[in-house]
This record gives sequence, structure tokens and C-alpha cells, in this order.
Amino acid sequence: MDEACNLAREAIKVGHKYGSERITTNVRLLRNELPRKSVAVTEFDEALSALYSQEER
Repeated sequence: MDEACNLAREAIKVGHKYGSERITTNVRLLRNELPRKSVAVTEFDEALSALYSQEER
């Protein structure tokens, strides 16, 4: 679980950097499949949130 979340965090950064809708969509689909309560998933959620918060600035 930890490694999947680490890879997904890296993938969303790359997808966001290059504007790849395919990557960001796939990472979001993965997130929907992950359990709601785990340390790795919470860290992944925080990384997603931070990435999109930066975009709004």
C-alpha cells in the first residue's frame, strides 16, 4: 500500500507538470479504489490537496 501511494504521488506530480489528463485521471481512479483509513492514503490525500492548492494560487 505504501509503495502504491508513493508511486501515485510521483505520477500525479508528473501528470500535473505536463498537463496530462490521462495520468491525473488514472491517479484519481486509483485513489477511489484505496481504503479510506491508512497512513499512506492520508499522506497521498494531503499531497493531492497540496498540489491543487498550489494551482489555485
